[in-house]
Amino acid sequence: MRTLHAAALSDANKEVSALIAQLHETGQRLEDLTLGEVDTVADGDGRTFLLRRAQEQLRHFDAARQEAIINALPAHIAAWSPTTPPRAGSRR
Repeated sequence: MRTLHAAALSDANKEVSALIAQLHETGQRLEDLTLGEVDTVADGDGRTFLLRRAQEQLRHFDAARQEAIINALPAHIAAWSPTTPPRAGSRR
C-alpha cells in the first residue's frame, strides 16, 4: 500500500514538473508573439493570465512600496513579519 502511494506521489510530481515547464514555455511564447507589449492575456471566457515579466514588475513594485512604508515609520517603531526579521523604522 505504501509503495503504491509513493508511486502515485512520484507520478504526480512528474506531472506537476511537466505542467510547470509547459506553462513556462507557453508564457514565453505569448511574450514573443506580443513582442513584450502585453502584460495580461485572456481567453474567450475572460480568464486572465498575467505574464511573467508583469509578475516580476509587480513584485518589484510591491517590495519598493513596502520599503517606502517601513522607511516612513518613526525610528522607534519596528516592523514585524512572520517571514522576515524585525526591522526598525525610518532610516533618515
